[in-house]
Amino acid sequence: MRLSKREIAENHSRLLEREAFYKTQGYNSARAVAFVLSKTLPLSGRILEIGTGKGRFLAALLKKVRRVTTVDLDPAEQRFARLNVAFEGLSRKARFIHADAARLPFDPGRFDAVVSLNALHHLENWKSVLAEALRVLKPQGKLVLADFSRDGFRIFDRLHRMEGRVHQRFPYRASDILRFLRKHGYRVRTATGCSQWVAGAHPARP
Repeated sequence: MRLSKREIAENHSRLLEREAFYKTQGYNSARAVAFVLSKTLPLSGRILEIGTGKGRFLAALLKKVRRVTTVDLDPAEQRFARLNVAFEGLSRKARFIHADAARLPFDPGRFDAVVSLNALHHLENWKSVLAEALRVLKPQGKLVLADFSRDGFRIFDRLHRMEGRVHQRFPYRASDILRFLRKHGYRVRTATGCSQWVAGAHPARP
């Protein structure tokens, strides 16, 4: 997919404008991404991102690792992500795939790590998606899930109302996700900060 320099520059300008607005409402995108990244690294080997979104986290992650494969069901969102990644000069390090996270097109045990930022609340059936994430993860692989904290959801619900929209999301309980991962043999550590909730999971030692 060819992206013009003008498209890349205009998209980045809109991104900065949007993030400045978020900041006035109490959400600092840069700090949020940095916080989640601090709880995600180090990562190595093959990395899969579930939920490309507009690529804010992807661009930050690509600066720290060799390569990332990212999947999203929305090609329009992935186009924004391509533009954001291109602005950073990191396009060659990212592989974009249009796919349903509940039916990932990968062999079992393909990835050393699976990460996801602010996608959980968009999943109608998070159990199916997490089951797929664990399927494509290597036996000793690392899973990192992050989403808005209660404070983050309050901010974004308000932002959507201000714009005359509804923040479409499927409610879930973090405790249910942690229980699901532990049931599948993973030990989990959680952290909350910068309007984000993060869970890092590793296979439990025998």
